[in-house]
Amino acid sequence: MSRLGALFLLLALVLWPAASASAKATLTTRIDRTEIAADEHVRLQVVVETNLDDGANPGELTAPPLDDWNVVQQMQQQSFVNRSSSQILTLIMRPQRTGVLQIGPFALTADGRTQKSKPITVKVTGQARGVRSGPPPGQGFGAAPPDQPAPPDVGAIDGLARAPDRSAFLRWEVDKRSAWLGEQVHAVLVLYVNRSLAIAAHDFGSINIEGFWSEALPQARPENELVVVGGERFVRSPVATYRLFPLRAGAAALPAVRADLTLADRSLFGGRRQRAKREAEPLTVEVRALPTLGQPAGFSGPAVGRLEVKATVDRSRVQAENGVQLTVTTTVQGLIGQVPEPSLNAPEWHAYPGAHDTRTTNQGHLVVGTRISRLLLKPRKTGRLTIPALEVPYFDPGPGTYAVARTQPIEVEVFGPLAASERPATPSAAAAPSGARPPALASVPGGGDAVPTLRGLRRQSDLGPTHGPAWTHPAFPALVFFPPLGWLALLGRDFLRARAAAGAGDRATRRAAAEARKAISSLGGQPPREAYAALSRILLEFLETRLHASVRGLTRITLRQRLEAAGLNDALAIEVADELENCEFARFSPDGDRDARLQEALRRAGELVGRIDAAAGYPA
Repeated sequence: MSRLGALFLLLALVLWPAASASAKATLTTRIDRTEIAADEHVRLQVVVETNLDDGANPGELTAPPLDDWNVVQQMQQQSFVNRSSSQILTLIMRPQRTGVLQIGPFALTADGRTQKSKPITVKVTGQARGVRSGPPPGQGFGAAPPDQPAPPDVGAIDGLARAPDRSAFLRWEVDKRSAWLGEQVHAVLVLYVNRSLAIAAHDFGSINIEGFWSEALPQARPENELVVVGGERFVRSPVATYRLFPLRAGAAALPAVRADLTLADRSLFGGRRQRAKREAEPLTVEVRALPTLGQPAGFSGPAVGRLEVKATVDRSRVQAENGVQLTVTTTVQGLIGQVPEPSLNAPEWHAYPGAHDTRTTNQGHLVVGTRISRLLLKPRKTGRLTIPALEVPYFDPGPGTYAVARTQPIEVEVFGPLAASERPATPSAAAAPSGARPPALASVPGGGDAVPTLRGLRRQSDLGPTHGPAWTHPAFPALVFFPPLGWLALLGRDFLRARAAAGAGDRATRRAAAEARKAISSLGGQPPREAYAALSRILLEFLETRLHASVRGLTRITLRQRLEAAGLNDALAIEVADELENCEFARFSPDGDRDARLQEALRRAGELVGRIDAAAGYPA
């Protein structure tokens, strides 16, 4: 071998490992066609191959701008052959115009080195149709065939001319912008994210809704939907859903909501991440007062929503001493708590109140409340009696008119003797009117009134005393002294019990802070979801024990009023309400720092306990 050949061989042996190392991850692109009509599509594949034996990092894949193309479908697959990994990104794209279109180079950054694919030129002939198609709502990316119809255009159905932000934006959406007082409003806080991006983390903080009776509905599995907003494709994701009932007429606003988002490029290997802040603007709902014209007598509540009332009895023939059970079922498309119970005006019956059962169901977005009331009716007489119809006036927000829900009269046959409590009172001799002549004595033969027969007189010996004075009787001391002593003993027992009960309540109140802090400190090792639920329960129990006021099931504004009435200042009442709402919405906190947020919430809760103690007059 010549000296020059040996030099070449030495250089090859030295340079080969470097060349091999630089080729740990390779990038190639291929396309099925380079000339298409305007209404056709191309299939582009981006292939990244990695040698796993060399411990190569697949790196980060960056796509070029695709402004002239609509990405109809996106698929990803990965395979392993002979210790090598092959990852393929497949894009099905339609042109948005005719002419010579460019697909720029894809870039792969791995092991500190960036390599790019070759640009691709596609010639598009004919007239472009401008159809923008994508996957059907709810099926996610890569699930639609190339000929799937275009997704709905939000701008066409909700007056949104253009996207407020091309990457992501947040907004309130309601089923009605104008509602009657007491009418249900379905509100959803919706996050729109550009299809080319993905949400890696999010934090929406606390959402405080005032002016409504509000109920946060549980978030099921997100039903993401692909929509078009002002020509841009976005993934629509509901964040929070509320059932609202306006509490007063006028303008009621859903609050501004601020969100901290972490956006990531939707690429094969998970692209760059960026933090972004977004805010949903307040949304005003016009609340109309209920009309006074046509309002029926007895309307109250306000009972708003289509209403039905039904009445049944457990038997149609009954013995008078037993009575019947009347079951009244009231159903309303709205809040059942606003509907008064129907009143029964039945002179033939005596009504005794019974049990009540209330439940709530859903019909789509609408809430349907049902109340079942049971009454025991005792007849005041026998025969064929009638239970009159029951009436409940209500306001139907659909047509905007008043109506009255009625039951049918019910007939019941009553037999047998009446119950003692239902029998009419009979006049007695003592109740006879003054001046009335007493009943005449029986007449005797020969005329005149009969003379009553008299008993014989006792003998003289039977009229004397048979025993000594009363105080000489052995039972006299017990009869005289035991009743006062027993009465004094009962008074003393009641006093001691009352004092013990008062002391127990005061001791429980004074121990409330220590027990609350101990319970809060024990939540540090629990899963965040269960810990937040337990923290909310501990705070509510502490408030009720310390302030002697019920605070469960209240709206935010009512809770603040109740806390201020119990002695807390306005700022402290707001902090308590915020912390309770923080517990409710903590499920939206990012997974990465959820434990840290829990520890911070436990610290704030412990401080609140001490400040509430001081405000209530019990220094911590």
